[in-house]
Amino acid sequence: MLAAPTSAFAQDSIGTPITIGQSFRVPSKALAETRVFDVSLPSGCPLNTERYPLLILLDGQSLHETTAALARFYASTAMLPPTIVVGVRNTDR
Repeated sequence: MLAAPTSAFAQDSIGTPITIGQSFRVPSKALAETRVFDVSLPSGCPLNTERYPLLILLDGQSLHETTAALARFYASTAMLPPTIVVGVRNTDR
């Protein structure tokens, strides 16, 4: 087996950020704290004309990104309808 050293060069452009959703902070009087919700919409969804299934995740701080990616993948293969994914972040108690 012959191995040759290689080097990687950075591209001149920084690239385009990948965005999976938005975070919203909602104050709760009942819990006496502010909760954070991470929301991912289906790719290319028109917000004002369609209704979408909603998937709500507890422990959203660790599950939201993976679940949103899986929902988009399965929607692209028509194995799942386009779905809105909401991750509810826990607080340290």
